[in-house]
Amino acid sequence: MSIKKPDIYTYTDFRCYLKDLHAFQKNGDKKFSHRFIASKVRASSTGWFSDVLSGRINLTATYITRLLSVFKLPDEEAEYFRALVDCNQSSSLEEKNRYLELLLEGKKHGAKVVSKEQFAYYSTWYIPVIRELLFFYDFNGDYKKLAQTVRPAIRVAEARNAIEILKELQFVASDSRGFLKPKDAILRKETSFKSIHWANFQKSAVNLAAEAIDLFSKEERDISSVLVSLSPETLEIAREEVIHLRKKLLKLSEADKKRNTVYQCNIQLFPTSRRYQKSEKGGSNA
Repeated sequence: MSIKKPDIYTYTDFRCYLKDLHAFQKNGDKKFSHRFIASKVRASSTGWFSDVLSGRINLTATYITRLLSVFKLPDEEAEYFRALVDCNQSSSLEEKNRYLELLLEGKKHGAKVVSKEQFAYYSTWYIPVIRELLFFYDFNGDYKKLAQTVRPAIRVAEARNAIEILKELQFVASDSRGFLKPKDAILRKETSFKSIHWANFQKSAVNLAAEAIDLFSKEERDISSVLVSLSPETLEIAREEVIHLRKKLLKLSEADKKRNTVYQCNIQLFPTSRRYQKSEKGGSNA
């Protein structure tokens, strides 16, 4: 059975692409095994390619060059592949965003998955707010009023840009009265680069929460925190409780026929200490 060569521009994970590209090559040449690839890139282990695909090891610049030579990728595809590897392997959000911008430029070469509109939607806090606002706000084209309705207020140009992006993504559509309304009750995060998009949105949401302490009175907000000590096992239970609360809030919002204000609810659970392990002799290891 013939296998179609994978289109690199439809991939957002270089490991998935390599796995499919290897399957394509091996379908035409049976000797194109993991061991064969490891030998061609001069890896120290015959299981090197398997380790790359599983995520046990990352690709270095040297091995990227050697892999590109083995698979004989054209220059434009090779450029996209390098940016994809850098984006996937970067440790900081700033770096991931920088490499994602390079991938967005790849659209001129035929990229189908990466979307500038999706990138903008999650990296800008007020666009999701405006989408939620449209559930009950009858927008009539007055961008100035829309911008002032958002808190903190945004610029008119930002409000206009938000509406355009929502239209581009087909997240909103005109109702029978001609007002823009969200097409779906709950927005499902798209799969391509969702971790980067969502991290951008979460970062902006956390910054908004800090501003809210000074911006709103206690009657308008509920900002609290608690410090707890948990084992890894109890942490998983706590995560499930947080997930349950998020789902319950979404259901409350859907069922609320009188909703008239958009609220941002941030729930953060993160370590503020290193993991501490007691030794069998009564000492400790931090």
